[in-house]
Amino acid sequence: MILIKNKLLIMVLLCSFVLPLGGFGIKANSNLISREGSSMENNFNLAYESTNTPEGGLGIFFYIDALPSGLAVEYSYELFNVQPLDMNISLDSESYQTEFVSFKQSQYFTIRKNWKSLPVPFLAKMAINYGIGYNTHKLIVPSVSLLKDITNTNNIDDLFNQSNQDFSTSDINGLLSDYGLDANGIHFQIGGQAKLLFFNIFTSMRYTFLFETNNSNMKSFPSLTVSAAYGI
Repeated sequence: MILIKNKLLIMVLLCSFVLPLGGFGIKANSNLISREGSSMENNFNLAYESTNTPEGGLGIFFYIDALPSGLAVEYSYELFNVQPLDMNISLDSESYQTEFVSFKQSQYFTIRKNWKSLPVPFLAKMAINYGIGYNTHKLIVPSVSLLKDITNTNNIDDLFNQSNQDFSTSDINGLLSDYGLDANGIHFQIGGQAKLLFFNIFTSMRYTFLFETNNSNMKSFPSLTVSAAYGI
């Protein structure tokens, strides 16, 4: 009986290796993005710019390998990307500097193709791939109306006094719905995949080109992504 179970297990492993269907996992990414902008209301002025810290985030993804011609499709949802911003606030002749953290959610739909496979002993393999796809984004950056909502005040003087403190952005979904800035575009990527039994590690270098929008914060940018997945 033990021998039969061992044979079945070996067959399952071989099938998973030879005929992979796909998988799911988690990802971490770093985006080289520079942001700057301003907002004003009456004599209240707000200006911000990104620091030297890149935008970073975490997400989940799903992929299907069981396609002809070495093709695969992938959907990834970046749950959050954050980047610290330096913010300058002024009212009449008074001013001060504080910080704000931009927040972005992104979705990527990618078709990729294996360019070269490299077999490795003991049920393992490595592959180099390239791909193209479509992406969507929703971004939060500081504005006068956003700060009014966060500090729960409509008075400019109170807003100036309260803005010199940490901002509570716990209601991210509500803020995204009310103040989120939208953009979409296409992306190109090249990467690699290492597979050992059911486990997969992906790395990719991606460049995202965003379509022209009215929001100057949405610019094209390069990314580095590292992902870990469980294969099916």
